[in-house]
Amino acid sequence: MSKFYSMDLRERIFSHISAGHSCRAAARVFGVSASTAIRLAADHRDRGAITPKRQGRASGSAGKLAPHKAFLVEIVRAEPDRGGPGNLNRGYEWMIRARSA
Repeated sequence: MSKFYSMDLRERIFSHISAGHSCRAAARVFGVSASTAIRLAADHRDRGAITPKRQGRASGSAGKLAPHKAFLVEIVRAEPDRGGPGNLNRGYEWMIRARSA
């Protein structure tokens, strides 16, 4: 996931656009992509804010395993030692022994 631009840069880009310059001109001046400046102007128009939007998705709300969450939780509660930090290296013992030798 990419990092968002600082608020200082966002404010300077938006000020440049608000002063009557095009989004593409603002992008050239501040060294960002044209799509970034266009999105920034659209965010201000639509949301009234230039703050970065939340990245990612809500935990447990989407993804391939979301429909099976209850089943998976039930399995882990029934056999808590089946996975987890204690078993991360299972199957790689030979690699650990070879490196420490």
